[in-house]
Amino acid sequence: GLGASGGFVVDTETHVLGARTAPLHGMSVSWKEGSAWYIPAHLVSAFRGVLEDPRVPKWGHNAKYDVEVLQQAGIRLHPVTFDSMLASYVLAPGTRAHGLDALAFTILGIEKIPIESLIGSAGTAQRSLADVPLADVAEYSCEDADMTLRLVRHFERALRKERLLEKV
Repeated sequence: GLGASGGFVVDTETHVLGARTAPLHGMSVSWKEGSAWYIPAHLVSAFRGVLEDPRVPKWGHNAKYDVEVLQQAGIRLHPVTFDSMLASYVLAPGTRAHGLDALAFTILGIEKIPIESLIGSAGTAQRSLADVPLADVAEYSCEDADMTLRLVRHFERALRKERLLEKV
């Protein structure tokens, strides 16, 4: 399970996209490429032990967001030992595209599910994730967690090669 995983990705979803203070909708976790699990908000507190366990590393993409969202839910996510967005900045500071969708496409060659397919496009009356079928949210969020894990692995290798990351 998560405690014995040696580390895992956490990706949170809020009812209002990108709003740190919006209610937690749920979170996805991934510790094996190609696999991820979605945990609805009402079950997240059951994972508090491992989310707060200092011996189990957590990884994310723009992990500060996930830390703040979980903090709102009364959970202290730590330690966050790798952030694929920060790694992208370090390795390609001249690039603007450090978002998860852009990196999944440019580095992994995978076109992610666009969030617009769930909530509509910006400028129109966007739906809350609370109004989207759970199965669709879970698929979207799990894909985020899986892509983040693949990027974490990719960037760890790249940073080691550039001697920017000590072997741990």
